[in-house]
Amino acid sequence: MLEPESLAGESVLVSLIFWIIQFSILMPLLIYTHGFLQKISFFEHLNPWLKTGLAGFTGSLVFVPIGLSIDYIMGLDDWINVQTPEQILLLGLEETMGVVGLVTLTWIAINAPRILQLNFQHHDIADAQQKKTEPAPCTEPCILSLIPHELGRDIIYLMSELHYLRIVTTKGETLQLYNLQNAMEELKGLYDGLQTHRSYWINKIHVEKIIGKAPDRNVLMKQGYIIPISRRKYTSIKSHFN
Repeated sequence: MLEPESLAGESVLVSLIFWIIQFSILMPLLIYTHGFLQKISFFEHLNPWLKTGLAGFTGSLVFVPIGLSIDYIMGLDDWINVQTPEQILLLGLEETMGVVGLVTLTWIAINAPRILQLNFQHHDIADAQQKKTEPAPCTEPCILSLIPHELGRDIIYLMSELHYLRIVTTKGETLQLYNLQNAMEELKGLYDGLQTHRSYWINKIHVEKIIGKAPDRNVLMKQGYIIPISRRKYTSIKSHFN
């Protein structure tokens, strides 16, 4: 239904192939970009809306040359009259203006229900699905049962990444589909831990010291990991190590 100028006069099949290629590259790229940015300390200090918007903006910028390359490979009209570096630059600028804003807003819209913690399912349907897919009870805290045996149980920290949870132990790390809040509840009484940030939980026995100055304060773990501390949690975290 969308008919950019480059697809003018093309068949339905060509248009379909064009959009399938575009989205099969763009969506994984946005997901990867969001996950990559979460590893940067300043990104973790942003609110979820800014995080999502910045990830969409960055991912769409990275996609611009890829989108132009797809146009070129498929021989679409945008490249027919391009012969000089200035024309390539102008084409790139036009592509950026047409892609970045739309993709950023779309990425925010896709993630808005998750940020707002909305559930659009009817309760009866949701309950039926939950009963149908409910796993067998865990014989130990479920979060521990997800850790591969070779990684042991000596957890250093947990980090939330979108719908996933990165579990880092003294023997390695694993990424599992799990919720940080549920994991912290399950680990109470088993580990002496603290939530330093919306997306982080640490095991206190592995803490070396608190480093940095406001507003960029972090916890340095004995293994060298640097874990961010949110401003509202700093006073509470500091009191545990005085």
